[in-house]
Amino acid sequence: MSVHREEHLDLCAARVLGSIDEADRLELERHLAGGCAECERALAELGRGLEPLAASAPAVAPPPALRAAVLERVRAEAAATQRRHAGARADDADRPAPRRVIELPGRGRAAWPTWALAIAAAVLAVSAIASWRAAEQLRGELRGARERLARAELDLAAERAWAALAASPGARVAELAPVTGGVSLPRVRATYDPASRRAVIAFEGLVTPAGSDFELWAILPDGPKSLGVVRADASGRAEVRVADAGDPAALSAFALSLEREGGSGDPRKPGGPVVLAGALKS
Repeated sequence: MSVHREEHLDLCAARVLGSIDEADRLELERHLAGGCAECERALAELGRGLEPLAASAPAVAPPPALRAAVLERVRAEAAATQRRHAGARADDADRPAPRRVIELPGRGRAAWPTWALAIAAAVLAVSAIASWRAAEQLRGELRGARERLARAELDLAAERAWAALAASPGARVAELAPVTGGVSLPRVRATYDPASRRAVIAFEGLVTPAGSDFELWAILPDGPKSLGVVRADASGRAEVRVADAGDPAALSAFALSLEREGGSGDPRKPGGPVVLAGALKS
């Protein structure tokens, strides 16, 4: 399959107008044989534009010399007939001369001026290609707008699902309390929905010491499981959303540890001190 290029659209216009040379025709046919929806659509749209162009041409009157030429031919034919019968017998003089049908040249349609057809065809080709490209651009913009709208609808649905978690009848809450001192600790509230197994952990006043990171943990029967490093915005707020925090029968609490920058090297074991912890309450 040959790669589509802008030059192929010009070859499509030349083919529709009948002005394409043999080399270009062969190149275009090879390109179309490989399948090109863009060129096929251009050929169809350009072809539809030729018929209105032909219908818009004004009628052309026959040249005045045509009448004089026809009359001259009639006179010549009549004189020849008289000469052929001048030496006929006297008794044949009373008989009427046989009628001779003189065929007049047919009145054909006057050809369009070549330069006028060429200009009209060029204008049509340029206009058709420009219109086609503008339509393609609009179709692309419409597709982009539809894709953005679809993404926005998915984001809105996700936000609604997370917002509904706090109002879930079976939601369980954990208020994380300090375990050790010596560092400025945030206020942390975890909300867990056993039905969807989702959890939202909200942080306020989160100030991370230089060279360190806070890491969130889910406490399970077989030990802690890292839920990732927590980083706050400029106001000290952060929100961690966990799509699957674990089995309701197994998840018992959440904890926060103070780690070296980047978090613990073991996702199943804190590397630094646990500074906050809180059990889930019904």
